[in-house]
Amino acid sequence: MSIVSMPRQIRSLLAALGAPCLLVSSPAFAQDLVGRSSSQALAGGVVEVEISPRVARFGGWFLVTVTNNSSEPIGFPSTCVISGVYSNSACSGSSVSQGLLCATQVTTVLPGEEMLDAWFQTDHFGEQVPSGDYWFHILYGSSGGSVELCEAVTILPAARVPALPFWGLAGMTVLLGLAGAAMLRRHQAAS
Repeated sequence: MSIVSMPRQIRSLLAALGAPCLLVSSPAFAQDLVGRSSSQALAGGVVEVEISPRVARFGGWFLVTVTNNSSEPIGFPSTCVISGVYSNSACSGSSVSQGLLCATQVTTVLPGEEMLDAWFQTDHFGEQVPSGDYWFHILYGSSGGSVELCEAVTILPAARVPALPFWGLAGMTVLLGLAGAAMLRRHQAAS
């Protein structure tokens, strides 16, 4: 979605505030920001892929950071880190979601730089996907060949909150007041 090079402390602060990459404000206010990294050795160094969080609340988001710690540039086939989101561990078949804002052009990440991407748990139509396990397909290349990853994430079930009638608390107060008045009239009539 966007290439951003910034210190890890600033990136972590932005993620904690719900604004990864300053792309879009997140609908989730609190997240478990503990992620997990995977590393791929290349000739001349390591490329680190960090996904944070690995388990997110329903309606939240996932932040993917690729850090090029190698001594050579790496390239992505588009302007996005995540080439697709799948509902199977093989990252095959029809994708659940793909970056709609990704331009199809080779994007180069130089040594020492990072590339960020975020998934807001939406499908191809912008609708919230169901809770469950999903896999990010991440593809990049270097002079030594291509690297293809299929990284797992989990969306927790939606929290169950008792629904209030459409008129909300103010309407409930009025109804309770009317019910109380009716009960008082019945009590006075019976006396």
